[in-house]
Parts: sequence; structure tokens; C-alpha cells
Amino acid sequence: MNRICDEIREYFYVPICTVNLIGRLKQLLKAARRLETGLSLRDVAFYNYSILSDEVFVVEDARADERFRTNPFVTGAPQIRSYARAPDLAKNVQLGARCLVGTKPRTLSRGTRPSSGCSPTGSCRKLPDRGARVG
Repeated sequence: MNRICDEIREYFYVPICTVNLIGRLKQLLKAARRLETGLSLRDVAFYNYSILSDEVFVVEDARADERFRTNPFVTGAPQIRSYARAPDLAKNVQLGARCLVGTKPRTLSRGTRPSSGCSPTGSCRKLPDRGARVG
């Protein structure tokens, strides 16, 4: 799974990528690049908001978003500024998600958003056009 994170980071020009699973109380970072894997409390997880939909979820500037501006991952390390999440679906059930994390605000257009059509192995039916680099 770390290979998947590496490929996604390179493709979307983001410094951090994770593959997440979420439980009732905690989030598990199953794989990650430039972020430690392990458990975090669900109440501070960006994933906690994004799992409410099967659609791609994007936060362009976490400091300007009421839901996240006081989040410890925004106010402290890793200084999250932008976030995008695409669910991994199997028979319309969310198995987890791939998350792109940036340390600068970023606007994602339709062509630069991660696809929700990616398989759990990391391949995508159609990859979007590359977007601008994010630091």
C-alpha cells in the first residue's frame, strides 16, 4: 500500500498521502507517506467528515474552513492546508479511502481531483489530468 501512496503523491504533486480505514472511535492510517501510520482519534480526523458521502471530498483551505480551522492537524504538525479524499468502493460499500494532503491551500478543479473510480490495488479506470504542485 505504501507503493500506492508513492504513486498518488507523485501523480497529484502532494507531499502527503494516506490510505485510511475508519472505525467507530478511531481512524487507522493503513499506509502513509510523510505521515506516521497508526491510530488517531476519530473526532479530529478529516476523514470523519468525508466518509459521510461516497463522492470526492475536498477542503481547499483548512484554515478558512469552520470545521477544521482549530483542528490540531491544522494548527500544528503536519500543518494541513488542503485535503482531498476519494473513497475505495466495492459494490457501493466504502472499504476505505485514499487521501491527498497538502501543506498549502489548493484549489482542485474537476481535472485535478482524485477519482473515486480507483480500485483497491491502486489502478484507476481514468486518471485525471495533472494539477499544479502543492507544497
